[in-house]
Amino acid sequence: MEQLSNLRELNLSGTKELKTFRTGLVSRLSGLEILDMSNSNCRWCLKTETNEGNTALLEELGCLERLIVLMVDLNGTTHPSSEYAPWMERLKSFRIRVHGVHGRISPLGFKIFRQVKKNLLKNKDAKFEERKLLLSGLDLSGKLNGCLLTCAAVLELEGCKGLNNLFDSVGGFVYLKSLSISSSNVRFKPTRRHRSPNDLLPNLEELNLVDLLSLESISELVGSLGLKFSRLKVMTVLCCSKLKYLLSCDDFTQPLEKLETICLRYCPDLSDMFIYSSGQTSKSYPVAPNLREIYLSSLPKLKTLSRQEETWQHLEYIYVEECKSLKKLPLNEQSANTLKEIRGEEEWWKQLEWDDDVTSSTLQPLFKGPEWWP
Repeated sequence: MEQLSNLRELNLSGTKELKTFRTGLVSRLSGLEILDMSNSNCRWCLKTETNEGNTALLEELGCLERLIVLMVDLNGTTHPSSEYAPWMERLKSFRIRVHGVHGRISPLGFKIFRQVKKNLLKNKDAKFEERKLLLSGLDLSGKLNGCLLTCAAVLELEGCKGLNNLFDSVGGFVYLKSLSISSSNVRFKPTRRHRSPNDLLPNLEELNLVDLLSLESISELVGSLGLKFSRLKVMTVLCCSKLKYLLSCDDFTQPLEKLETICLRYCPDLSDMFIYSSGQTSKSYPVAPNLREIYLSSLPKLKTLSRQEETWQHLEYIYVEECKSLKKLPLNEQSANTLKEIRGEEEWWKQLEWDDDVTSSTLQPLFKGPEWWP
């Protein structure tokens, strides 16, 4: 293979039995533009790690001046330092996964998340896939170099420890548009020491939280990272057993103008979506005035969505399953002008309480049976 100096694309994705990739081979492929070894059993490493010549070295890629697309898996001890930054920043697209042995991985939570995300993106343009970093089973409590992290548009943290330190050590993630955190006991309790004065994720458009056993509210994350969610479009929370409410309205001085989709599933303690400080019934503006879609499933304690009808004035789709305590929707007669579809169980629909019969009869044609997504 080292004779293939004109080779432009090498695709070894899905090669589960490939365990070795000889050191020095890839550096001979001087014309290489695309290298795809995603879902391969071959893990790359650094020259400082123990290597008997059977594992490709990340350093070899630095001499490939035409390389613009890279998809590889790295050993858990591999953390590229700043010396790799020049050629990594040159990449137009990458998907890099770093495997470790620490932390807890939940196959069920991960499977549900993949299915939900797949369906959310159905009939929509795939986003953010051009610069993707996945950290799996790593202990992030040590000092990290932000070379890969600061370049990524998508960051997935699965079964990792020391997440608070990750954000403290790296600082701002100005390119990050999608953040997923799964299978963790992390608590983002903001303290004076950990509360960020600036928004560390200023361009975040998608937030996915899956199987976080200690999370009680997304407000914990908001306070720790100084999040303003000024560009957030999609919020997905799955399998968070201690989640009590989604957000506190006190966290935001401005409405979440861009938020269009909320998906909540398997959160047995969730009773409210948006809460207000004691004695406060509403803000002068709706929390999320441009919501388009809301998906609710297996939320047995959920009683209310929002006290403000203005929050739901642009709502187009409502999907409800196994939310027996949700007996009232913040909808009125005018809601039929924007709503396109309401899906749920017949039993749930029949027990809903309405302010008047006109609202009920107006919305009735929009209701469809339980064959719903996600």
